[in-house]
Amino acid sequence: MIMGGQRQYINAITRCFPGAKVKDLLQELPEVLLSLPTSVIRIIVHIGTNDTTLQQSEITKREFRELFTLLSNTGKYVFISGPIPTLTRGSTCFSRILSLHTWLLSTSHKHRS
Repeated sequence: MIMGGQRQYINAITRCFPGAKVKDLLQELPEVLLSLPTSVIRIIVHIGTNDTTLQQSEITKREFRELFTLLSNTGKYVFISGPIPTLTRGSTCFSRILSLHTWLLSTSHKHRS
């Protein structure tokens, strides 16, 4: 499952929440997870750069920790695809996204079971 529209492929379900931030996903995911067929064993969640525009790194990190906790209780293989730094939005934005990406990499390793 990729958080995106609602499209079905062979053995895949896609859900999309354009413009969503981690906080929004925390509200949407419980219902989405309950609606999944038991045959779904892998979950891929992609988070874009929307959270970095808030310039509230500690709040974003706390919400990501909540997301990791929520997803760790699913019994599924979970993959997080974090924001990808871009050069076109300026050096400050690039730095924020790169910093969050680096933190996510470290934190995701700590949440592996």
